[in-house]
Amino acid sequence: MLGYRKVILGSSVADALYLKIIDNQLYLTLGFTYSNFNVGKFTAAFYLSKVTIWGAVWGDIPPESYERIGAFLEATERLELLQEEYTKNYVNDSWWDMNDIGAMEKFLKAVQITEDRFLAQPVQAEVRTFIASYVPFVLSRPELVFFWLSLVLGDK
Repeated sequence: MLGYRKVILGSSVADALYLKIIDNQLYLTLGFTYSNFNVGKFTAAFYLSKVTIWGAVWGDIPPESYERIGAFLEATERLELLQEEYTKNYVNDSWWDMNDIGAMEKFLKAVQITEDRFLAQPVQAEVRTFIASYVPFVLSRPELVFFWLSLVLGDK
């Protein structure tokens, strides 16, 4: 329905992870976090990157590449899609109840609403432009491939 595929987790900070490829060069992941304080509650965050390590925001990966869904919900949408405790003006977070079918439907609607807003951030356009221009250039020059791979994968 939303175009994501489940990722089998090895080592990740996400409790569950779903992925889709954007522009054939970037990974958009939707990572879930289960509450340690409220049984059955979860939240989720978008993450856009050229790497598949969820939540990595070091080097040339801007912190804005990782953001929780609730940050992109408008006040009226929060009233419709969240429980009352998450609709206050000073609350930016958002949690849903995985044991409530209605809450799950509201979560899916929230993802549909906020995904485009997340991807439309100016920083996301910059990341896309960088990948689109830099990667083909590097891959067209064999002597730069290993250098580029070391930047993406790290030195080890």
